[in-house]
Parts: sequence; C-alpha cells; structure tokens
Amino acid sequence: LGGTGDHPVSPDALGVMSLRYWETLISQNDPEINFYDGQVLDQYVKNNTDQSKIDAMSRYNVSSVIDCWVHDETYYDDLKACLRKYEQLSGAKLEWAPFENAESHGARQNPSNHQSCSYYYSPDLAALVMRHDRYMFEKFGYGTCCGESVDP
Repeated sequence: LGGTGDHPVSPDALGVMSLRYWETLISQNDPEINFYDGQVLDQYVKNNTDQSKIDAMSRYNVSSVIDCWVHDETYYDDLKACLRKYEQLSGAKLEWAPFENAESHGARQNPSNHQSCSYYYSPDLAALVMRHDRYMFEKFGYGTCCGESVDP
C-alpha cells in the first residue's frame, strides 16, 4: 500500500480490499481490470488514483445488492440470522438440525492457530490500511483495523 521506489501510492488511493470490493460489486465486471491478479493489482495501486472508483466507493450502499452480511468475528450468529432471512424471503424451510448440531459441537470456535490482529498490524500499518480502505471500514461499521464491527 505504501508504494515502492519511484511509485509512491497517493494518500487518496484505494486499498486492496476496496479495489476488490469495487471490482466484485460495483464495476459490473470491467473486463480490463482484474484486481485478483497480483501483478495487475500491484501496478494499478502504484500508478493510479482513479477518482471515479473513489467516488463510487464513497457513494455505494452496501445493502443495495446484498440482503445479508456475515462478519468473521460474529460468523455463527450472522450466518444464522442470514439463513433465517433467506427462509423469510424465499419461503423455503431449512433443516436446522445439522446447524444446531454443529453449534452444540463447538462451531462457534475458530480452529485456526493464529496470533491476534495487532500481532500482524503495527499501529502505522493499521493506520495505512484504515486510510486506503476507509470506505470499507466505514460501510461495514469498523472503527479500527483490528476491532469488531458495529452496525453502520
């Protein structure tokens, strides 16, 4: 995100997650850019501050095309709420026994062995990520790089 050598990144440039979000939900699959290709993403971030993407991210309503979001830190509760909403909107009836069985067997616990967020993000790096992905943090209700979401 910080740029290298002769290609510093503008403070206004969008970050990796913002560009990928823009590509997936806003751009309607612009065939010229693939922000999941590391080389394309690297060159784009180093050489471009596209005001139209920044404007689109600032205006975009995250609930305009998605009925329900699942946050990693509240995965099980969010997933359950989204499935209930799916039942309501579709009229389908889901079989809840496997879901409830998974909950009773520790489905709420993340089995991965990893450090806390602050281990991976220094205060300076967290501030850099917050600046470049500011719209993502704002739209999804995150006030800090390593904190939990509050409803936006």
